[in-house]
Order: sequence, then structure tokens, then C-alpha cells
Amino acid sequence: KEGKMRGLINAWHKNGQKTRESNFKDDKEDGVVREWYENGQKQLESNWKDGKPDGLFISYNEDGSENTRQRFKDGEEVD
Repeated sequence: KEGKMRGLINAWHKNGQKTRESNFKDDKEDGVVREWYENGQKQLESNWKDGKPDGLFISYNEDGSENTRQRFKDGEEVD
């Protein structure tokens, strides 16, 4: 819209498996972002607000087990 990315954006691995799903508002990520490995297992789930990390970030190993968990507020990591 008006030359800026807006709405749901999806990307795909060459094998047809979804690799990324994110929402954009005025060219900035805004909302939940999800990424997947080529084997279909979730790789990352994160929250964004106005292009900055804001909320819970969880990364996963390729076998689906949780790897790391971080919390952000306005782009800064918090405990």
C-alpha cells in the first residue's frame, strides 16, 4: 500500500514447505513471526511491534525441541 509492505507475507523453501510467515505494517514487522525448517519443524516464533522485537521469542531445534526463550520490550531484551 502506497509503496510500503503491509499485511501477511509468506515465504517458501524450494521443497514447497513454508519457511516464514510474518505481518508487516508500514514496511515494519508487526505481530507474530514464525519460521520453519525445511523438514517442517518450527524454527522460531517471535513477536514484533513497529519493526522491533517485543514479547516472547522462542527458537527451536530441528527436532522440534525448544532451544532458547527470550523476552523483549521495545527492542531490548528483558528478564
